[in-house]
Amino acid sequence: IVGAAPESDLIVVKGGDTGYTSDRLLDGVAYIFARAAELGRAAVVNLSVGTQTGPHDGSTVFERGLENLLGPGRIIVVAAGNQGNNRNEMPAFVRQSLHAMGDVDDGQRVHELIVPDYAAREGAVNDAAVLELWYDGADELTVSVRAPSGALVARLPPGDSIIAFSPEGAVFIDNAAHGADPNNGDRLALISVFDAEASGPPAAGAWRIEVERTGGSGSGVYHLWLVGSNLGRTLGLPTLRTGTTNTHLVALPGTAGRLITVGAHTTRHTWLGPGGAPQAYPFQEQLGDLAHFSSPGPRRDDALKPDLTAPGKVVLAARSHSATLWEGLPTFIQADGEHSVPFGTSMATP
Repeated sequence: IVGAAPESDLIVVKGGDTGYTSDRLLDGVAYIFARAAELGRAAVVNLSVGTQTGPHDGSTVFERGLENLLGPGRIIVVAAGNQGNNRNEMPAFVRQSLHAMGDVDDGQRVHELIVPDYAAREGAVNDAAVLELWYDGADELTVSVRAPSGALVARLPPGDSIIAFSPEGAVFIDNAAHGADPNNGDRLALISVFDAEASGPPAAGAWRIEVERTGGSGSGVYHLWLVGSNLGRTLGLPTLRTGTTNTHLVALPGTAGRLITVGAHTTRHTWLGPGGAPQAYPFQEQLGDLAHFSSPGPRRDDALKPDLTAPGKVVLAARSHSATLWEGLPTFIQADGEHSVPFGTSMATP
C-alpha cells in the first residue's frame, strides 16, 4: 500500500501530552516552516484539528496568525470537520444538528436545545451544554432561555451578563457584555445551560432559545451553534431543533480564507480485516458522494468553504503499534496488521 505522497519527508511536532493551546499550535507551524527554510525546502502543514467555537468568518486572531505564516513554498491544509448531517447514507446514522439561523426582521425567533435523558455527574459545574449566537454588530438582540417546563429562566439584552437559577438547572448568558468583537465588529451571545449547584443538573427536554430585536438597525440575521456539551450518550445526543440547517459547519480554523480547507468524499466501503475476513462500513453513501459526516459550508459571511474534498471514508493508513485506539475496534485493522481503517476529514486533509 502506497500513500498519497510517498516521496515526502516528514517534520512532526508534538503539541502536548493530553492537549495543546492555539499559541502552541502556532509555534509548531512556525517551527515547521522555519526548519523547512533551513533545508531549502517547501513545506505543507497538515492541521487535522477543529472547533465550532468562533464567528465562522475567518476573523479570529488564531486564524489570522496562521495566515501570517503563509508565503511562497508555505501552505497549510486543514480539516473541514465531521459535524455534517448530510442525510445521504443508508441506514441513517445518529442525527445531531449543531447549527440554526434566523432573521429577527421576521419577528421573534425560537429555537430548541433538546437535552436527552442522561446520567448527571456528581458535584457542580460538570454537566453543561454551551451555545454561541453571533449577530450583526449594528443589531441589538435580546436573548431569552426557557426551561423544558416553559418557565422563563433568563432574559438579557445586549451589553450585560447573568447567571440565573431555576429548579430545572441554571442558565448563563453573556450577551456581548464587553461590546462588539474587535476582530469583526459583530456581537456574540454566549449561552450555557448547566449545573451551577450539585442538586440542579439541567433537566432533560426542550430548552427554548428566544431571539428578538430590541434595538439597532443591522441585517437582523444571526447564527446559533451548539459548540459543546457533555450531556447525553451515543444514541441520545443533545441537538438543536427548529430553524436548523446543515450548513455553516466548517470548523475553525478551516474558515480562514487563505488556508486550504478539505472535506471528505467516499471512495471505499469495504476492506479485509484480521485473518483476511471481509469487513464493511455499516453506513454507506454512493461511492464518489460526499461523506455523510463531512462538514459543509459556507462561512457566516457566505464565503465558500471548504475548498475541495478528498477520500476520507475507509482510508487505509499506517497504524501506530503503540496507539490503544484500535484495541476496542479490532476489525478496523487491515489484514496485514500494519494498517488501520480510519475515516474523517482528518484523513482527507493529508
